[in-house]
Amino acid sequence: MSLIPVSKDGDFDQHVQDQKLVLAIFANSSTELEANLDDVCKGVKSVAYILMDPAEVPETAKKYEIEEHELPTFIFLQEGEEKDKLATGLSYQQLNGGGVTTDKLINQIKIVFQI
Repeated sequence: MSLIPVSKDGDFDQHVQDQKLVLAIFANSSTELEANLDDVCKGVKSVAYILMDPAEVPETAKKYEIEEHELPTFIFLQEGEEKDKLATGLSYQQLNGGGVTTDKLINQIKIVFQI
């Protein structure tokens, strides 16, 4: 599947209802992503990838406790239920020597969704 940009809370809810496996990606225009999201989408095609700016989806961001300093944050949803959360902001990068790469994100998706 390809990356789906979402800018309204209701649109996110609809996508989650329509898909079995969803990776919700919270990032804003200043967020640095080490992972190439297009390559991630190609690497695991059975997952719907939804990209959101927390400021544009405030209710969704509040529901998943998204913090500005933790961006990018990845929420793994299976049949609407949160299975995992990966907050990869500055503290994650300091602890792990860098952000989440394409390969690391693909591996995490496969582990969480058991695919």
